[in-house]
Amino acid sequence: MKITLIVEGKTEKAFLPYLRKFLESRLPNKMPRLDVNPYDGRIPTGDKLKRDVQRLLSGQFPSDYVIALTDVLRVASLRSL
Repeated sequence: MKITLIVEGKTEKAFLPYLRKFLESRLPNKMPRLDVNPYDGRIPTGDKLKRDVQRLLSGQFPSDYVIALTDVLRVASLRSL
């Protein structure tokens, strides 16, 4: 099994050793291959992301799964008092 991880930056890349350790403990002798597809900055959205995922799932060396690791930003609405 091959899983491709789309990552945004250093924080997500730092997560990878912990993900590998977690999977190894849950999937002994069945560890999937983890490929990293880094983006320098934000992961695209919409049609661009869809094309990238489809390419990763059906390319020359296709992945079985694609997972995007991204930061979630909550924006609070401020109003004048």
